[in-house]
Amino acid sequence: MSDPFTAYPARVCGWGYGIGEALRGPFGPPVARLCYAMATGFIFGHTLYKPYVANRNSQSVKKVIVSAGDTFVYEAVASGIVPGFTAFTVKRIIVCGASCSSAMRLWLPSLVALASLPVVCVPADYLWNSFMDDTIRKLY
Repeated sequence: MSDPFTAYPARVCGWGYGIGEALRGPFGPPVARLCYAMATGFIFGHTLYKPYVANRNSQSVKKVIVSAGDTFVYEAVASGIVPGFTAFTVKRIIVCGASCSSAMRLWLPSLVALASLPVVCVPADYLWNSFMDDTIRKLY
């Protein structure tokens, strides 16, 4: 059975920290917090789903616990740190000069940050998964 949390468009919900950071400027903190809540729900939902599947497949208790820990570590980085850092950094790099209109100063960094998420996060998901396969997952 395939993992519905790794398929798009559900995977985009995991980028909520990055989306919230990108939308913080134009929409304010309430929208950012809503996006953070979406990402947190995604991370914990995926963390609960993986051990549920492992338990349903009659795996040992140790494998169920390891599955939960592995998923949480993966999602913390792939859905939390990478998208949030990406959006934050892109918004700080994109600076409109004094000649830009106030609307452009407000929206351009946010739009570029949103556009950068799929460009950065899709390969980052793959790289983090590969990194975990080559390091920590060899332990279990």
